[in-house]
Amino acid sequence: MERKFGRSFSAEEEDDYWGHSTASNSKSLFSEDGDEWENTKKLKDKLRQTLPEEGEADVINWDGSLATSNVSVGYSVAKYKPPSPASSTSSASSGISLAVQRALQPPGGNSGPTQHSTSQFSINQIKSHNRSSSLTTGGVIKEDLSRAISQRTIDDVVTSVIPKQPKVKTEETINLERQIQCLQRNLQSEKRKHWEKPNIENTVRRLVMGEPYSLEMFRSKDDKLKLLNKAIATHDGNAILTIILFLKSTLKPRLFNQEVLSHPSAVNHYLSYLKEHYDFNELIDLLARLGHNEEAAMLKYKQAISVKNIEAKIRGLQTCYRTHFQSDVQLANDAKHVSQQVALLERQLPIDKDDERMEADRSLIFVQYPRRASLCNTSVLTTLYYCCFYHYDLPENSLASPVAIRKAHSLTDKQFMWTTLNALSRLKKWTAIETLFSSKGWFGTTKMKSVIGFDKVVEVLHKNKSPSDVMGKYLKLIDDQDKRLELAFKFTNHIVVIDTLVSQKDRTRLFDYQSTKITPHTKEYYYAQDALRNSSIKWKN
Repeated sequence: MERKFGRSFSAEEEDDYWGHSTASNSKSLFSEDGDEWENTKKLKDKLRQTLPEEGEADVINWDGSLATSNVSVGYSVAKYKPPSPASSTSSASSGISLAVQRALQPPGGNSGPTQHSTSQFSINQIKSHNRSSSLTTGGVIKEDLSRAISQRTIDDVVTSVIPKQPKVKTEETINLERQIQCLQRNLQSEKRKHWEKPNIENTVRRLVMGEPYSLEMFRSKDDKLKLLNKAIATHDGNAILTIILFLKSTLKPRLFNQEVLSHPSAVNHYLSYLKEHYDFNELIDLLARLGHNEEAAMLKYKQAISVKNIEAKIRGLQTCYRTHFQSDVQLANDAKHVSQQVALLERQLPIDKDDERMEADRSLIFVQYPRRASLCNTSVLTTLYYCCFYHYDLPENSLASPVAIRKAHSLTDKQFMWTTLNALSRLKKWTAIETLFSSKGWFGTTKMKSVIGFDKVVEVLHKNKSPSDVMGKYLKLIDDQDKRLELAFKFTNHIVVIDTLVSQKDRTRLFDYQSTKITPHTKEYYYAQDALRNSSIKWKN
């Protein structure tokens, strides 16, 4: 028999050992005699001391199969023989089963101690073989183990390692738990209330007080009208307007207008809201339904003239004229003015475009007097002044003709003459001004006539620095002598002063004027001296 860890025995020594063994001379191991039981215990102790040093066992390969020859091999010389891939699993399982059967086989022809030691050693080899076979074969056990390990997370591992300690609730923790429970109850209560229709009076009260409210649950028409009536009863503008907007968003337009128009207080609040938010289209329609045609027309007119684009403004005014002014007899006078404004804009637009082109072409009049602004959106008198200044000589069939503008917009003689005088005076067209005031008499004679008064004409001429002779011509046309003398003194026209004093036969004032106001040895000085020496004049002093 071969001893473990490299020590071996000869055949004689083995026979001698088994021949002198106390176990072979003993009686049955299962006897109940006390002496024999004591002998059995001694035998077990002796076997435990003997087995680690020597013994006999079957040789099992690493794949679990029995060796072919009965050769004693020591642990020190045992080598690993890898099993073939095809039979690794089957051979391992069959080898393990065979080893288990041999280890658990009841004792047969051999003596008791020898068979016991062999079975004990075989079991140890089986345990060692199971560990090695599970690692080498890579079978089901290894896969199950790796799967179980992979399913465990780091938290599971840490939790399994850290010892669990009982949680001790502090007073603060208990208070927090109570608060959480209270909040959960409140949340559940609010969720239930969300689907319940609130009380109308309570909802209006919350509106007035500025508290949170919800109108979504009021879905029927009757409930909505009750809300409106309740809000009107509170006389709170914010609450009324809130309910009105809610009705507008939830009712059809026809039904909304019908219900709101039946509540005057609600209508007033809604009109104010539309004005503040510049919702002019809705506001105009509502005013028209209420019968406020004049207010609706003025609002539409204001909306139309606020447009900057001229063409769009013309279209807006035309629509406003047809929709609101032309159809209402009470607005006939206003309709006339709107119509004239549309006609004026339609005249100004082509004139402005044409003059803009001429200015780009460096026309003489536009080079001498450049335009300061566009003609569009100006008044009719400003348009007349512009056309008198740049297009005074155009015939009547032209859009820019001053005479055509006068007829188209029914301007008075004073308006036309005053505007034309100012334009021609600035251009220094004195001949054209004289033609403006000339009129034919009964017998073909020419007569100077001014509907604005020649005193006004003189003031305009002086402002534009007209010559003294031109000024004197129009000063003499003033009928009132005192007025004429006053203006002659004011504008220092000596000839007119001398003639006026002579016509008044006031020699004293003429002599004083000659001495103080007129420069000696001038034409005016000698003219005054000749008047003083004239003996045909009957002086009053």
